[in-house]
Amino acid sequence: MEERSRGHSGGAFDLSNSNKHRVFIVHGHDEAPREMVARFLLEVGLEPVILHEQANRGMTVVEKLQANANVGFAVVLLTPDDEGKSSTEGQLKPRARQNVILELGYFVGLLGRDRVCALRKGVSKYRLTMWVSPTQSLMGLELGGSR
Repeated sequence: MEERSRGHSGGAFDLSNSNKHRVFIVHGHDEAPREMVARFLLEVGLEPVILHEQANRGMTVVEKLQANANVGFAVVLLTPDDEGKSSTEGQLKPRARQNVILELGYFVGLLGRDRVCALRKGVSKYRLTMWVSPTQSLMGLELGGSR
């Protein structure tokens, strides 16, 4: 039986066996975690998909993201590449880049919560709201060397 998920446009998105081995890596500016995760995926027989390594073919970033999102799983690297604060806070705090947060939501909507893993490094847990299942909240996985 062919597996399908409801995609962002409401249409079925192919999650067949031919795509389950592909894992999209969402990342910010910190190259070390991206390379570490990509190497790990290769070692276990999976194909990492890194957006900036894919051909542009005249597409916008959003079009390129959609064209390369036919994957079985996504790993989102939340690294402290930006700083930000709410209007009530005094100090800037490390945060993931806003495009990374957008892509996290994109893949949760596209693939479902059970096919997305968020790994954080130096980004506060309480600033993230991501439910991976009804019984398990934020993925508490951390990349080494947190700030």
